[in-house]
Amino acid sequence: MIGVSHADQIGRLRQICPRAVPRAQLIGDYCWERITHSLGRRDLYRAGMGVGAGRRLVVINSTWSEHSLLGRHPDLPLKLVTALPADEFAVALVLHPNVWIRHSRQRVFARLRREMDAGLLVLPPEEGWRAALIASDWVVGDHGSTTFYAAGLERVLLLAATGLDELDPASPTADFGRNAERLDPDGDLLDQLLTAAEKHAPESLQEIFDRQVGMRGTAGRRHQEAMYPFFARRNIPLPTDPPEPDPVPVPRPERTSGPTTYEVAGEVLPDDSVALRRWPVAARRPIEEPRGFLAVTDLEVYSVWKATAAVLARTVLDAEPAPADWLHDHIQDSSSGLDVAVVALGDDRALLLLRRGGVLLEAHAPQPWGEPRPRLDPLLLGAAVNVWLTAARTADELTTRGLVVRTGSRAVKVSFTAPPRVRP
Repeated sequence: MIGVSHADQIGRLRQICPRAVPRAQLIGDYCWERITHSLGRRDLYRAGMGVGAGRRLVVINSTWSEHSLLGRHPDLPLKLVTALPADEFAVALVLHPNVWIRHSRQRVFARLRREMDAGLLVLPPEEGWRAALIASDWVVGDHGSTTFYAAGLERVLLLAATGLDELDPASPTADFGRNAERLDPDGDLLDQLLTAAEKHAPESLQEIFDRQVGMRGTAGRRHQEAMYPFFARRNIPLPTDPPEPDPVPVPRPERTSGPTTYEVAGEVLPDDSVALRRWPVAARRPIEEPRGFLAVTDLEVYSVWKATAAVLARTVLDAEPAPADWLHDHIQDSSSGLDVAVVALGDDRALLLLRRGGVLLEAHAPQPWGEPRPRLDPLLLGAAVNVWLTAARTADELTTRGLVVRTGSRAVKVSFTAPPRVRP
């Protein structure tokens, strides 16, 4: 038996191999039904991807062969993950199982190490791609089925490769490649994503998608009716009820500890808040056009980035020496160009030492009424304070009025307190 997802495919089969037509049976697409059945779990899947707090998810999809996205543009994942502001975007990669089979799991992860250290999430081949599509806001892909499903989900879609050199010109997938918006891998990637979102017209691809996936809502029963005649010889009867599609599992992307160095740019806005953008710096990759100052965590091992950073943060809570001692050791280091050093004291608290005046401050992000407890990223906080001081603002203003740190649509209010005075 040859199962097809749309009646048009039987007509195409008749042109290519007429003898196969009697074996063809229209069964629909049960995978698509599982996807649509899982749409209500989008927030759960986004949480599984670590996408929250106003961040948006870009999923890169590559099929296999020299005509695929990675076949044509192997450096695109690294370009995307370092071009998009890390506090506003997350980037995940879905690879066709044949890529994993051909190159092995070990070689795939070795090849993607720099990208993953810069923040790239990698979905394993066994499961997760469907949930990632549901969680996504943009999909950058090629002629693989994952990208095609993204069109069905009406995601903002850009093709970095079309596969037209290897596709049947009469197929819906080839029509899809001819009509979907293109991504220029050498252009401004952030601008292209935002422009595509503004111009997004999902209905333009729906007719093409509809020609590939038919008989929606009945695929489960059609699969049963196709398969159970084979089981009848073993006295296994057709179930009374059709199957109910199971929701797809929560994605478990592979990831490393994440970026340890960022380029940061920001400004003090008229309302006295600080707006920031930071971009991951890939390991040992030269910075050709600086976008701002460097901010590093204490986990950074590349000495050049550490020596030229303006902000340093210790991210491990249970660490030695004591927070204040660690801060003084690094600010007073004559070989360091640090302006701000920060130590995480908890998810919503941090201790800062400013080179200018040797001011020590404790920062706290209070929990707004009716909202989840905010997370205070120590490196982001240190970068915001550095921008504040660079704009000729003072530490005293921080203690009297606090500071609002903005990254994209997210804003976190932070209060600051000086050390208590010790009575003689």
